[in-house]
Amino acid sequence: MNQKIGILLAILLLSFSVSAQRYFREVYKDLQDTVYYPEIERHLSQQQFDSAVFVGQKALDFYIKEGNPDKALFHFNAGMYLPTGKGLRQLTHPKLINTLALMRREIDTLNPHFAITHQILAFSYKFEERMPEAIRHYHITEEIYRQLNIQGVQLAGVYESLGSAYVHVRQPLKGYNYLDKALERFEKKNMLHEVSHIYLEMARATGMNNQTLLALEFNKKALEIIRKNNPQGFNHVVVPSNMASVYLDLKKYDKTIEMARYADSVMRHYHSPDNLYYLYFSILANQGIAFRSMEKYGQAEKYFRELITQLKKYLGESHPMVGNGWSELARNFADQQQYDPALACYRKMAVLQPPSPDLYGDLAMVFARRQQPDSSIRYHRMALNMLSGKQLSSETVPTTRQLQNPMFGFELSEGMMRQLFEKGGEESFQKALAFAALADSLVTIINETTLIGRSEAVLGGAYHRFATSLIGELISRHKKNPDKEILDALVHFMARSKTIRLMGQLNQIGVVEDSASNPLQYQQVELMTEIRKLENELMAYGQEKEGGEKYQMLDQQLFQKRIEAFENSARLKNEASLENLSLGAEAVHLADIQKALNDEVLISYHLSDKVYAMAVSSTEVMVSEIDLGREPSSFIRNYFRAIKTGGALDKIGAKMYRKLLGPFERLLAQNSSLVIIPDGLLHQVPFEALSSGDRFLTESHAISYQYSIPLWLKSVKNDAPANELLAFAPVYDDNQVLAENSPLRYDSVVYRDFSELRSGESLAPLAYSETEVNKVVRMFNKSGKSSKAFLRDEALESTFKKEVSNAGILHVATHGYSSRKDPELSGLFFFDETSQDATNDGMLYSGEIFGLDLNADLVVLSACKTGYGKIVDGEGVMALPRGFIFSGAKNVMASLWKVSDKETQKLLTAFYEYVLDGNSYKKALQKARIQMIEEGVLPVDWAGFILVGR
Repeated sequence: MNQKIGILLAILLLSFSVSAQRYFREVYKDLQDTVYYPEIERHLSQQQFDSAVFVGQKALDFYIKEGNPDKALFHFNAGMYLPTGKGLRQLTHPKLINTLALMRREIDTLNPHFAITHQILAFSYKFEERMPEAIRHYHITEEIYRQLNIQGVQLAGVYESLGSAYVHVRQPLKGYNYLDKALERFEKKNMLHEVSHIYLEMARATGMNNQTLLALEFNKKALEIIRKNNPQGFNHVVVPSNMASVYLDLKKYDKTIEMARYADSVMRHYHSPDNLYYLYFSILANQGIAFRSMEKYGQAEKYFRELITQLKKYLGESHPMVGNGWSELARNFADQQQYDPALACYRKMAVLQPPSPDLYGDLAMVFARRQQPDSSIRYHRMALNMLSGKQLSSETVPTTRQLQNPMFGFELSEGMMRQLFEKGGEESFQKALAFAALADSLVTIINETTLIGRSEAVLGGAYHRFATSLIGELISRHKKNPDKEILDALVHFMARSKTIRLMGQLNQIGVVEDSASNPLQYQQVELMTEIRKLENELMAYGQEKEGGEKYQMLDQQLFQKRIEAFENSARLKNEASLENLSLGAEAVHLADIQKALNDEVLISYHLSDKVYAMAVSSTEVMVSEIDLGREPSSFIRNYFRAIKTGGALDKIGAKMYRKLLGPFERLLAQNSSLVIIPDGLLHQVPFEALSSGDRFLTESHAISYQYSIPLWLKSVKNDAPANELLAFAPVYDDNQVLAENSPLRYDSVVYRDFSELRSGESLAPLAYSETEVNKVVRMFNKSGKSSKAFLRDEALESTFKKEVSNAGILHVATHGYSSRKDPELSGLFFFDETSQDATNDGMLYSGEIFGLDLNADLVVLSACKTGYGKIVDGEGVMALPRGFIFSGAKNVMASLWKVSDKETQKLLTAFYEYVLDGNSYKKALQKARIQMIEEGVLPVDWAGFILVGR
C-alpha cells in the first residue's frame, strides 16, 4: 500500500523525537549546566520548537564570540535536533547550511560538534526524502568520528542512521551491516530503547531480501524488549503492527489478524488512536487485507470502510491517503468480480491522488477481467509510461533500464502481453511478443539483485505462469498458421522457463567459484543444516511447551543461526559466479537443435493445468496442447504409483502414452531414439515404462532426459575424455554412525520417510554395492580399460574431490539424500573421516557438487532417490544430477525412487557390458532394461534409473 510510506515516516518521526533527547543527554552531561541549556530543554519539553531554534541560534552566536565553540555548537544542535523532524525544516534547514559555513571559518572542523551538525543536516535531508544527500552527510559525520577515535554512542547513532537510510533506499545489505555495528555498541551501553529500534530496522532490511522468517524473529526480539522495559511506549504498538504485516507476507492470515488486534488493544490501553492514528490505519488495513485473502469479503469490506472513515477523520476528506482506502476496497470488489463498484472506488481514489503506476495497473487488471482488452491495454501503457518516467508512444516498448521497479515492470509487461493476445490481429500479436521479450529481460535484472539463500519459488512461479500464457498462445497460433518465427519464439521461452528455475536453484544454494573447497560455501551448508536441526527439534518438542526454558533456548539458538546464515549469504553473494548460466540466457534457435539431432526426437514439455509439448526431429517440428483432465498431478501420480506397486500399470501406462506421446507417434515411428525435457511432476515420470500396445516404450526407443534445451545442446557439443573408470563404494557394513551434523539425522526427527537409509543411528549397509563395483572393475580391466576403485574406509569425500577431475566414467555406489525442504542439504554420503578440514565431513552437498571441476563423460549415481527432489510450481525438480551436469559431466545416471540394492547391481552390470561392447549410453541402458524385461523383472526394478544427458 502507498499509505505504508506515510505510516513509516510517522513512526520514524516518533522514534526520532524520543531518541534525540536521550542521545544528547547521554553525550553532553558535562554541558548541561551552561546558561542556555535549561531554556532550550524547557522549550523542547513543551514542544515549542520555534523558540528552541531561536535560543539555540542565540547560544551559538554568544559562545562563538566567547571563543567556546564546543558550548556554542552544543546549544545550537540541542535546539535544532528535534525541530528538523517536527515540520520546521524550512526554518532549520538554511540555518544548518549557514552554520556549517560559519564553522568552517571560525573553528577547527575536526570537531565532534561540526560532525553533529552534519548529522542533523542529514536528518533534515532524510525527512525531506533526499536520501543520497542524507547518506553523504552521515558519512562525513562518520569520518570525523573515526579521525577523532570516537567509538561510543555517538558513532553508534551515526551507524543507526546510516543503516536506516540505506534500508530506505533499498540497499538492505549495506543497511544491515551498519545496523549491526550500531547494535553492538548500544547493547554494551544497555540502551534498550535503541536496541529495540535497531531490531525493527533489521526486520525491514532482512524482509527486503525475502528473509521473512528472520524478519519475524527480529520483530519478536524487539517486542520482547519493549514488553519488559517500555510497555507504554509507542513501539509497543509499532512492533505487533509490523509483525501483522510480516505474517501477511507469510500468508498466515490468522496470525496477521491476531497481531493486528494485539496492536490495537495495546494502543487503546496505553494510548489512543488520536495519538497513533497512522498506526491505526495500518492495523485496520492489515486486517482487511487478511480477510480479503481468506475470501471473507464481507469482513474485509467492514475494515476497509472503517479505514476510509478513519483516514477522513484524522487527515481530512480530501487527503491523498484516503485514496489508498478506496483502492483496497476496490480490490475487494474486483476479487468478487464486482467490477462496477470496483471502478467506482478507483474513480474516488483518482480524485484524491495524482495518477500513479499502482492506480493504472489496478485499472488495467479490472478491465482485463471484464474482457475489455482495449481499455486494459491503455491503462497498462499509462502505468508503464509512469514507471519509466517517460511519455512513450503506443508503438514504443520501454527498455529495461527505463523501468524503475523491475518486478512491477515484469507484471505490467506480462499483463500487456496477455491483453494484446486477447485483442487479436497480427499487429497486436507482434506487440505482444515485444512485451514478452521485455518481461523476459526484466527477470534477468531481478535475478542479478537476488540474495544468495533466498527461495526463488515466487519468481520461478511468476515466470512459469507468464511462460504458460505465452507458450499456449504460440502453439495455438502455429497450429493455425505454421511459422518459423513462432517456432523460434516457442523454443526460446520453453528453454528460458526452465533456465529461470535453474538460476533460482543456483542462487538458493549459492554457487561460487570452486564451491567444493570454498569455506563460505561449506559454512552456509553447515548453517542450513543447523537451522534445519533446530527447526525439527522445536517441532518435535511440541508447541504446548512453547513457554518452557528448553524451548526458549532452542528458539534463541535458531534465531542466532538464521542471522549467521543471512550474513554469510551476503558475503557469499559477493563471490557468486553464475557465468555458466549463459547456457540458458543466450538465444536458442530451432536450427541449432535440428542440427544436433541424429535419428532422435526431442520432446520438450511445459506443465500447467494443461501440458504444452513441442517435438523436434532433424527435419520436422510438431506442437501439441495436451489435456490431462481436471487434475493433471493426480493423473501423473497414479502412473508413478502403478509402477511402484504394479497395479493397473498396463492400463495407466497406455493412457499416459496416448496423452504424452500419441500426438507425435509419426515422428517416433521414424526415429529410434528419444530425448525428454520434462517439466514439474513430469520429472518423476519414467517414460520407459509407458506402453503402446504390448510393448514398453524402452523396447522400441533408447531414451534420455535433460533439464533444458541449452543444457542438452551443451552436452552434445562436448568431446568425451579418455574412457577411465573411477568408482567409490563406502559399503557401510561396519555400522558407520551418522555424523552429529548429518541432515539425515535431523530430518528423521520429524520425517520418517528417510528411515530406509538408517539402521538406528547408523547408515544402513549396502552389501551389493561392493559386489557391483568389483564386477564393473573386472569388466573394465578385461577390456583393457583403466580403472580405480575406493571401497569401504577408502571411499572418502576428500579422496573423491581429489580424484574426480581425472574420471572418464565416475561410478558412486552409496546412499543418496535429497531434501525436498532444503535442496542445498541434498547430497551423497561417503565414508566419514576424522579430519581437521571441515569441508570433508563425509557428505558431498549439492552446493559442493555444483562447484566440482568435472570432465566426466558419464556419472553413475548408484544410490537411492538421487534423481528425486523438490518439485514446486515453476521450479521443476531440484535433484543431484543437475549439479553434476552443471559442473561439467556430459551424462548422469540417477534413480527416481528407492531402488533394490541387488537388482541395481544386475542392471548396472549389464549396462556396463553393453557400453564396453561399443554401445552409446542410451542404447546400453535400453539393452540392459530389455534383458531384465526378458528375465521377468518388474518395471519397479528397471525403470527407476534414468539417463540425463545425451
